[in-house]
Amino acid sequence: ENELAAEEMSGASARGKKRARSWKRGRGGSKPDVWDPKKTRRFEGRDDGRQKKDHDGAEGTGWERFPLTNAAFEEYYQQQGVVPSDEWDAFLECLRKRLPSTFRINGSGKYAAYLKKKLQEKLVAGLQTQGTLELDGYAVQPPRPIPWYPHDLAWHIDCSRNQIRKVPLLAQIHDFLKRENDIGSISRQEEVSMIPPLMLDVQPEHWVLDMCAAPGSKTLQLLELVQGTEGQASTGLVVANDADIKRCNLLIHQTKRMNSPCLVVTNHEAQSYPMVKRTTDAGQELLQYDRILCDVPCSGDGTMRKAPDLWRRWTPGSANGLHPLQLKIAKKAAQLLKVGGRLVYSTCSLNPVENEAVVAALLKHCEGRLQLVDMSQSFAPLKRRPGLVTWKVRGKRAGSKWFDAWDQVDPSDPDAGGLVESMFPPLEGSETALSRCVRVLPHHGDTGGFFVAVLEKTAELPVPASHVSQNARKGHQHTDNDKSDHRDVPAPTPAPAQASAPAREQAIPADGPECTEASVLETTVGPSDPQDQQQGQPEQDGMQEQGPKGILPKGQDVVAPAAPREDRGTLDDTPPSRTVLDPPKERPLTKSKKSSGVDPIVPVTDPDLLHSIGDFYGLSALPYPLHQCLISRTPGAPVPKKLYYISSSAKELLDADRRGSLRVFSVGVKAFERQSMKDGSVPCKFRLAQDSVRFLAPYVSKQRLALRLSDFRALLKHRCLLTTGNESSSVPLLSDPAAVEDLRSGRCGPGTCVISIRKDDTLEPVVESGLSLEEFTVTAWQGAKSLNLLVGEVESSKLLDALADQFGPAETKQNEGESNEVSHEVDEQENASEC
Repeated sequence: ENELAAEEMSGASARGKKRARSWKRGRGGSKPDVWDPKKTRRFEGRDDGRQKKDHDGAEGTGWERFPLTNAAFEEYYQQQGVVPSDEWDAFLECLRKRLPSTFRINGSGKYAAYLKKKLQEKLVAGLQTQGTLELDGYAVQPPRPIPWYPHDLAWHIDCSRNQIRKVPLLAQIHDFLKRENDIGSISRQEEVSMIPPLMLDVQPEHWVLDMCAAPGSKTLQLLELVQGTEGQASTGLVVANDADIKRCNLLIHQTKRMNSPCLVVTNHEAQSYPMVKRTTDAGQELLQYDRILCDVPCSGDGTMRKAPDLWRRWTPGSANGLHPLQLKIAKKAAQLLKVGGRLVYSTCSLNPVENEAVVAALLKHCEGRLQLVDMSQSFAPLKRRPGLVTWKVRGKRAGSKWFDAWDQVDPSDPDAGGLVESMFPPLEGSETALSRCVRVLPHHGDTGGFFVAVLEKTAELPVPASHVSQNARKGHQHTDNDKSDHRDVPAPTPAPAQASAPAREQAIPADGPECTEASVLETTVGPSDPQDQQQGQPEQDGMQEQGPKGILPKGQDVVAPAAPREDRGTLDDTPPSRTVLDPPKERPLTKSKKSSGVDPIVPVTDPDLLHSIGDFYGLSALPYPLHQCLISRTPGAPVPKKLYYISSSAKELLDADRRGSLRVFSVGVKAFERQSMKDGSVPCKFRLAQDSVRFLAPYVSKQRLALRLSDFRALLKHRCLLTTGNESSSVPLLSDPAAVEDLRSGRCGPGTCVISIRKDDTLEPVVESGLSLEEFTVTAWQGAKSLNLLVGEVESSKLLDALADQFGPAETKQNEGESNEVSHEVDEQENASEC
């Protein structure tokens, strides 16, 4: 018995040890659910400039402000001469103050003119009548437009984000900012961050690459400039890239408010961004961009006003460590830029090692084929300083010595660790050019610190000798082999339909004594960055998605080019038929690498699906055929869950990427979503999404319903209208006889419908807000007895406010009387039909 008991005890102890090991892996166990202050992180930063005290058990919890001083920081920038000596005290004093709030109205949005008018005439004027505002003993000015930003679309508020909530008189402004930011009408963005996109001089037809795009405020600004105010998909394109997959998700979340079909989000390391080229009848063509924004990763010491923890973390070694990466990104951007295009290099750093040193090294590398643009006369109200022409370099160790030139550096010197030649000022010839750079100092305009350099490409870049010899050897091998392997050569694609496309691409000449950089890129097209081997990237379902390489119905093989915007297409405008006997296979537009975790882009090729959508909604006179502007992200699915609308420019880019070099994370805007109807009363399996109403509603000729203003307001307010029966206390009855007749006759059948306000001679605006009746367009679901709104509450509330401002408040009593009259009419008609 004793031996048996001992065996049981040993087995129990063994099982107990196993359980103990499993609990240590994070599955629970006997750990006490008690907060231990000794195990918490020390000095946890807060956005209000305070930090947590060290907990030693004896003291209670408490908070103290960050020390807004750093002797190394002050010594470094006094030696560099970044700030004039007579302005040094004002510079430091400004850095220790909170950063004011700034925001920008979406210039291409339908509410732009309305919001600016409301902001000027109601919110700001109302604050001015309240007298002087005070906060913490200081006078606070009402919001005012930023003087250098065009059309008064950017605004400045003296308070920080946290302070706005503390001023009762600014509560209305705070609510305004919060709501408009949620629906994408405005963007909260730092003032200096608005400078680079404007200096790019983007036009609606340009192709723009944002190499380091997250979190996305500058990308939104670029989209506004490309999309313009026409309200339709632009012929331009914005490609937003970021190396971090999580930051790509943040980027998508920010840009989704814009609902733009001409946005493509990619996930690559910027210094290894793939070169996309195509094969046409004219030969190999390299796809390049009209504008490139290079807002590179930096030490960020220009943002100390909004990130006070940088005071204690700042060291000169941060800039030294980032300089090589910044230069690599800038060189790659110069390769991707077309001749005559514009490149903007920017940082939120004050350090010349990250700024002028990178620009000088880039100019030297390009051998005169890249030139700095003088921006001193642009945006005249913007206060700025010219770029530095000389500076010093210091090692990353504390107390290390200063170096004035590269020839003073001894490789064996411990203080010279990590220093490279490109960090130092150029010996001669670049002084005048570097002065064309733009430096924005915090105390000049109550902003953060920023650096901008604008460059234009005058000729293709020179080719390194090693690349030329490698291409020569490769060409010799191809001529010696009668059976060369052409598997890596992309298939021919048609020339783009846009008139500006030939200027965007540079032809690669045949083998010869002269070789440009474009010819070298043929050997480096594939994804070369390490992140191409990442795993586990999530599918972005419901976000903006990806674009096509020739969307065509089944039974065809040749990819049709996108039709020009002047030529209107219909569903029947299909590419020419195949002449071979084998049926075509549906192939993705982008290749899905097993390790990338990104779903491929799939063309919508089912003729039955396309015709059901086109016939149900009466889609006609589209900018280009329906099968060329819809894609999905669900390969192999019999019926895709969601269909995305893409612009012709996004389609053109993906047509060019035959080799799947680009890891496209997101493209397009959600257009249709699959629905399930048990009774089969709706013939179309897809409902129209509100996200794409702005682009598709002008072409919808069926499933349209026009309501008079009172009913439209009631639908927005209650989110539902009864179409039959008696009015209840919570849900009103549709009171418009013409709309009731449209529903009864079947002109607007069951399913998703596009609802707008009926044009009436008596419908006169009280105030001209800049909004047309076409802007008040929503989607709703028509059921058996009701209309149900398919718009979010925030947007419907915004539409109600805009209606109240433009047409005055709703007349409740009159609406109720009209509703009761029509209710009796509907009941009498139903009784007559039953008899």
